[in-house]
Amino acid sequence: MYAAAAALYLLLCTPIAGPYDLSPPTVGQAVVKNLGYAVLGGASPEAVAFVQCFAAGAIITMLGDTMVPEATEHAGRLVGLFIVAVVSGLTDADASVLSTLHLFNLDKLTGGDAVIAVTLALAANLIFKIGLVLSIGGGKLARHALPGLLGIGVGMAAGLMFI
Repeated sequence: MYAAAAALYLLLCTPIAGPYDLSPPTVGQAVVKNLGYAVLGGASPEAVAFVQCFAAGAIITMLGDTMVPEATEHAGRLVGLFIVAVVSGLTDADASVLSTLHLFNLDKLTGGDAVIAVTLALAANLIFKIGLVLSIGGGKLARHALPGLLGIGVGMAAGLMFI
């Protein structure tokens, strides 16, 4: 159900053809998009925001319910940890870092794997913050903040070379 909601949202919100999709739409895509535009075309910004939030929640639920276990099954148990570290790091790296350090303290993770998971969470958080600086703060804030943020990123990348 969650995957279907996310797929419907993606179908409704992506252009039928554009600079990255040069192929013509299928009949199903065209019908669903036109139906979506007819139903939601005059919707209020609050209703559109609700649909987008629902779809985002559905995608995150699908990631945790389907993709992480499947990736863990095919590529090993660390892939799930790394995926969760990146996704949770997008909003708040603290929880992911503390959980990873707890697993390391329980001897469930090696030191190198813990460092990689923590670095992935912090890198995702850093990228998110850079996006906020650029999109909300504008050029004036970016000139002041980006050198420091990029320096942190370079330092993390350099630190991974020692693992």
